[in-house]
Amino acid sequence: MSQAELDKRAGLVAGYTSKVEAWHGSRGRALGLLTLPPLLEALGVAIAVVPVSSGREQ
Repeated sequence: MSQAELDKRAGLVAGYTSKVEAWHGSRGRALGLLTLPPLLEALGVAIAVVPVSSGREQ
């Protein structure tokens, strides 16, 4: 899927995905509470938080 198609499916401003992918640049953008959910939905994916074993008992 192209960046333009992803922007369209997620209802984001044209060019937003490109800016997220170039976050290190001066014009980069980050994902937040308003942009992450529609982007994930447009991609058909979810994020799961799982504990990482640190090797020590809690």
